[in-house]
Amino acid sequence: MLDISLCRNEFCPLRDKCYRATATPDEYGQSYAVFNLNADGTCNWFWDNEEYENKYKNEKVQGRI
Repeated sequence: MLDISLCRNEFCPLRDKCYRATATPDEYGQSYAVFNLNADGTCNWFWDNEEYENKYKNEKVQGRI
């Protein structure tokens, strides 16, 4: 199970690049939220897919996961 809230903001222009929007949800207990953009077009809850995947891979290789 992913221990994060996934994003349900279907109108977000960052959606395709955000891990919170593109991650595969847990079948039984996934939490969701609608995260809204700031006035400047940024999102405080944005997780870049590439950065997240690279970090996860590095931690897995180093034995942290």
